[in-house]
Amino acid sequence: MSDRRLHPAAAVAGAAEQLRGLAVPIVLAALVGGARSGDPLSRVVLFGLAGAAIALIGGVVSWTVERYGVDEHGLHHARGLLRRQETTIPVERVQGVDTVRGPIHRAFGVVELHVQAAGGKSGEIVLRALSTADADELRAALRLAGAGAGAAAEEEAGARPERRLSAGELFVTALTAGQIGVILPVVAAASQFADDLAGSGAARALVPGTVAGALALAAAVIVAAWALSFVSAIVAFAGFTVTRDGERLRVRRGLLQRREAAIPVARIAAVRVVESPLRQPFGLAELRLESAGYGDDPRAARTLFPLVRVRAAGELLAAVLPEHELPTAALTSPPPRALRRYVLPPAAPAVLVALVAVAVFGGPGGWGLLLVAAAVALGVARYRSAGAALTDGRVVLRRRRLGRETLVADARRLQHVDRGETVLTRRAGLASLGVGVASGLTLSVRHLERGVVDGLLARLAALAR
Repeated sequence: MSDRRLHPAAAVAGAAEQLRGLAVPIVLAALVGGARSGDPLSRVVLFGLAGAAIALIGGVVSWTVERYGVDEHGLHHARGLLRRQETTIPVERVQGVDTVRGPIHRAFGVVELHVQAAGGKSGEIVLRALSTADADELRAALRLAGAGAGAAAEEEAGARPERRLSAGELFVTALTAGQIGVILPVVAAASQFADDLAGSGAARALVPGTVAGALALAAAVIVAAWALSFVSAIVAFAGFTVTRDGERLRVRRGLLQRREAAIPVARIAAVRVVESPLRQPFGLAELRLESAGYGDDPRAARTLFPLVRVRAAGELLAAVLPEHELPTAALTSPPPRALRRYVLPPAAPAVLVALVAVAVFGGPGGWGLLLVAAAVALGVARYRSAGAALTDGRVVLRRRRLGRETLVADARRLQHVDRGETVLTRRAGLASLGVGVASGLTLSVRHLERGVVDGLLARLAALAR
């Protein structure tokens, strides 16, 4: 394929992307200026039109200078007017080609392609808008014909192992997503907006002066965070389908933006079973992929299946990804003498906080003992969850922070293996075992018997050879 230009819809897609980045500054500037002039609505409209015009001009300029092509050296991508950037990915290093269809792409009948490179962390090359014919030709040139979702692929999908997320499972997924952190930037922006718009006095007036008011504000923030988490999970995982297609996994998901990824099975280094605190009491978990090229992508892009019963996880993996089927062998747990080493780290600061609370508040500070009890329970849970095993060429590590996660990795394809110990753990005959996989993830289990760790390391070294 000689050098080609993207579809003209790329100019609109680029403008929309720039406008999203300018949206918050435009609205804040318009409202602050409008509050002083007494006409905020007209200024919002005026600033919005000006920002849209600027973004569209930038999108057209970017489209005119952007080129892509494939030759014997690989895929080439050139972009930028004042600062020219050129990226080349050798064909043999292409991890996969992901397809995105947002509202703009569907309106113009085009697709956006993300070319993933082995060893990369996210899409190395993003082609904002290609016609269906150009996209198919690019995949063929990259020897990845059929990596996207064509009509023939859709017709044949029923004959392949496939698992879909039902409407009920989607609702439970969103209900237990628990991404409370999404509210923090919103709260920070809102507080800054109130300070700029109405002055610091008005912003301070929003801070409650009583304990009841503070609890009400905290509850409101938690509810808002849960609502945002619920909506974002629905948007990300609606229509989630995973299909085994020969030597590839096809993953389709998304409500507003339909995303389709074709991931080579040979480049999947590990699978994680993640049991969050909201899901573990109900025996539910999420399956995540660890693969080179997707390490820095959002959580949804690394999801093999967003909700599955822990007891059924092995069955799902056996159907769509038998190469990483969960071993049935029991894990080797830390010895009883390691229990206090799991309990002390969370319990010590909790005891300190409880003592300070009693010293400052007197009798009511005794409620801090509940924090100590929770910290001790967390330490015990971490001890009971920890374990490691090596069977059937797969290494299995399990640990807990708040939630519990289990890593199942191909023992022959580990990036590194770590053995850790301190002066104190050496005297106790304990050591830690950690492994790293191609996505950049490192997971370790602490305070195992030193002989167990040394034995696992020797077996891993033999498998690597």
